[in-house]
Amino acid sequence: MVNVKEFNNQRYRDEYGFCNQHSILLQKYLKKEYNVLDIGCGSGLLAASIKNNVNNVVGVDLSFSMLKHTLEKNIPCCLANIDGIHLSFKDKCFDLVFAGEIIEHLYDTSFFLREIKRVLKESGILILTTPNLASLGRRLMLLVGKNPLIESSLDIDSENIPAGHIRYFVKSALEKLLIKSGFEIIKISSDEVILDMNGRIKSVLLAKLFPEIGRCLIVVCRT
Repeated sequence: MVNVKEFNNQRYRDEYGFCNQHSILLQKYLKKEYNVLDIGCGSGLLAASIKNNVNNVVGVDLSFSMLKHTLEKNIPCCLANIDGIHLSFKDKCFDLVFAGEIIEHLYDTSFFLREIKRVLKESGILILTTPNLASLGRRLMLLVGKNPLIESSLDIDSENIPAGHIRYFVKSALEKLLIKSGFEIIKISSDEVILDMNGRIKSVLLAKLFPEIGRCLIVVCRT
């Protein structure tokens, strides 16, 4: 078995691929001299791309080994476990908070969102992404009796490192949680719809039309 820190050091996601997608997303909402908090900043790839657009960026992550790479990119960052623990920032100090693929790893999601709301300025922006439990791909797997990518263990398998998710969301549930936490939903979208069992056939257009069946839920909201 692995503990949370060990797991986080073995990032399961393609950080370069996610960084490109997220950077394009954030550009739509960033303004010069914005104060930005990147929660779960990893090695700082996304933070560095934002900083290049003349923004003040701070990163937070649980992994010390990842943060060493963030510091090498001259990104201020801090080591922190954010699950049920207060963020070490003053009230209303950020214009935008990004939390990419984070909320599904947390036990106390309500506390997490309240903390984000606390550190955001009035009309501040939260951009949050999380895997969609009701994606078309997962529905197809359930239909044929396969596990829809839901982890039953944190055991490290050489062929399949689990993501360590403990929360799962569908579009309506995530929207309800954010509204209850005091956020106004601006937009909910998705990245792509998987059309086959192997994940090789994808549609970006369907994701735009029907985000509730997309692979990932992407939410933009404000305080």
